[in-house]
Amino acid sequence: MSYMLFMDESGHDHKALPYEVRGGLCLEVAKVWEITQQIKRLEYACFGDHLNKYGSEIKAVKLLEKKRFKWAAAAPPFPAEQRRELARTFLARTARKEEPPPDTWRAYGQASIEFSRGLVNLLIRNEVKLIASMIPKGSESRPAEVNQDFIRKDLTFLFERYFYFLEDHQSDGILVLDETDRVDDQRYLRKLERYFSVNDKGKQHSSLILPSPLFISSDMSYAIQAVDVLIYMIGTAYRPKYSNIQAERREDVAGLVGRLLPRLVYKTKRSAPDGTGFTSESVFLVEEPWGLKEVKASRTDVVFRAPRRASLQS
Repeated sequence: MSYMLFMDESGHDHKALPYEVRGGLCLEVAKVWEITQQIKRLEYACFGDHLNKYGSEIKAVKLLEKKRFKWAAAAPPFPAEQRRELARTFLARTARKEEPPPDTWRAYGQASIEFSRGLVNLLIRNEVKLIASMIPKGSESRPAEVNQDFIRKDLTFLFERYFYFLEDHQSDGILVLDETDRVDDQRYLRKLERYFSVNDKGKQHSSLILPSPLFISSDMSYAIQAVDVLIYMIGTAYRPKYSNIQAERREDVAGLVGRLLPRLVYKTKRSAPDGTGFTSESVFLVEEPWGLKEVKASRTDVVFRAPRRASLQS
């Protein structure tokens, strides 16, 4: 049995989101096609068609844009078939650069919200797990005193969590990355190669994780598009309790999926070098990723009446 970690990132433009988030969805290879078909069926059920027919794709910044929530709330919920018909009209009009009628905006907003919530539920039903690292905005640039070959802590912890998952499932894993700018992709590939060949942890992790990733364009993969949505949700609505960073969250997104996101987190028991046990969680915050002080990769605890537990040392 093998798993693929479909990866993407959010908040790297350092504008809207208070965190830079990198991570992915861990899908069993044998289930990738079936889950892809389920996402396509959900897309059709919500929008009445597939977005790629209109030159678009599933993107979180569009689906979860603030104005989508305003559109959705501007009218009572449309019956499913009427919503699909109106959403198709909206897609067709905007593709032709024509002004859509008001009801089509409202229906499209409702379709976007319905799809976003439905996607998280779909992944939960399929027992898909999310692995993601978060660092605060403003800490992404390498300080002058840090060697350029230094492997950032959030990257180390990210692959550590993937390794734990694969180890528990007695499996091996493949990395599938969103293809973006060729120069950026090559730069990230060099970083991965250095991690898996030089870093002691990386060498250990390469026993289960194939060090050579696959790159695929997001418009060619529903799995990558799904990751885009989930990573954006983490950046906008998922907040650690045990942090000195008071980051604003999107209450609309939190209200939509906040109680669902923790069910995608993978938890496993591990032992520290001193023999003490701890629980590792697959979505976590690294407040200081450059090794300039002691780093804690705390599990990311959401502020949705979740039970209070102690912060964990990685």
